[in-house]
Amino acid sequence: MSTDEIFVTRFRELCKNSKLTQTDMAYKLNMTQSALSKQLNGKNRVSADVLVRISDFFNTSTDYLLGKTDRCYVFTLEGNETPSLPPEIAKAYDSLEVEGKEVINTMIVYLAQQNNNLR
Repeated sequence: MSTDEIFVTRFRELCKNSKLTQTDMAYKLNMTQSALSKQLNGKNRVSADVLVRISDFFNTSTDYLLGKTDRCYVFTLEGNETPSLPPEIAKAYDSLEVEGKEVINTMIVYLAQQNNNLR
């Protein structure tokens, strides 16, 4: 699979998991709906500027979007936002009450801290 194909696949998945409409997504990414549609359909190559905006919006790396790594690192610990994860994990997370989400978030922060202490 080419880098362009990987980008389109991963960008589509992130958009789908966000549950935003194309209109809302285009607004948040500061692009027209037409430009977003062309990106999602692979009709336009992504520019560096747009790639960075997408990366920032989804809290992921450009390396992930371009297929250089499979580590998505997309998880928001603030608020009640649903992380962009594999669909079955996102669905399970969505089904939790706020307290359950807080427990998961706390566990992730703890594990990340433990991981950093091992380095």
